[in-house]
Amino acid sequence: MLQLARNTAPLALRLREHRSASWAHARALADGGFELSGRTLGLVGFGHVGQAVARICAQGLGMRILVHTRSPLSATAPATGATRLPLPHLLAQSDFVVLACPLTEETRGLIGAPQLAQMRRGSFLVNVARGPVVHDAALVAALQSGHVADAALDVFDSIPLRDDHPYWQMDKVLLTPHVAGITDDSMRAMGQGAVRAVQHLLRGEVPPNCINPLGVEAFRTRF
Repeated sequence: MLQLARNTAPLALRLREHRSASWAHARALADGGFELSGRTLGLVGFGHVGQAVARICAQGLGMRILVHTRSPLSATAPATGATRLPLPHLLAQSDFVVLACPLTEETRGLIGAPQLAQMRRGSFLVNVARGPVVHDAALVAALQSGHVADAALDVFDSIPLRDDHPYWQMDKVLLTPHVAGITDDSMRAMGQGAVRAVQHLLRGEVPPNCINPLGVEAFRTRF
């Protein structure tokens, strides 16, 4: 979101390609940038990722937070002043729409041509969920028309993204190869979490991050 707001990708690309000859032109791209403070963030999905993004954007960046989720907002969710809305209302009011939902039969193709048309003209889409949540051809058309200003995409229908895909020609579209959650620290934490879970199980205990407590009794009976 910060890079999209500040035109970082095209600015850096122009400067790298033409170096000092493009200095003034690259600086001029900053004139089209804007602050995130006071803008509206629409989160589709409000699990651990969505809540973390909401906390950063509300408390750190001063953004207004809208949420579309099938579950009521949890009392344990971070204090962000989030408002829960139906998807069409969220799309119509958001400057940035961030997809942070799981891929299910309900969310597959959730963002297609009708939903993209409901977004504010000149708004931005960020997908750190799963590629099939977005109808790919519809997003390309919305980007080409300028209705959606830009996008940041970490996931795609097919991985790797094919060489002739239109996204490659859109210099303001940020592309990453499904690495939004990958760092040296996060991979270490995942490995350590797996070890701790196994240690708990070997002691006959429930792991602290158990996501299926209904299966605990069956596990204990079996083992």
